[in-house]
Amino acid sequence: MKILSPKEYQVLKQKADNFDAIVAKIVAKNSELKADDVTVEIINQLVDNATGDDELSAQLDQANETIKTQKQTIDANAETISKLTTEIEELKGTGATPPANVDKKEELDSKEKDIASFADANKGDTASILDFAQKEGLI
Repeated sequence: MKILSPKEYQVLKQKADNFDAIVAKIVAKNSELKADDVTVEIINQLVDNATGDDELSAQLDQANETIKTQKQTIDANAETISKLTTEIEELKGTGATPPANVDKKEELDSKEKDIASFADANKGDTASILDFAQKEGLI
């Protein structure tokens, strides 16, 4: 007398095989456990603990995005540095422009001072007039 039909037997056999596969995976990852020690409660605990991996995965994704953004910033800065370095090298080759010779007569507000005009401007200050004459090489 058969208690189970062949279809019911196949369904139960498939469930048992699935459970055995799960137990084998758990035993392979945790050497402290034996196949006979794995129960539904242990499997439920492992599944509950695995949800923490989702949080870690989200943190990892966020960290990867931050790294990606920082790498883009670094690449942009490296490109800017490269351009500036090239520009500096080009500027080193050109040299500085020599200063222009400025003649007092060419300046708009400039008046050429001679000893006579200085003496007129500083009447009575003999020391200053003598000092000016000495600086001009007249004495």
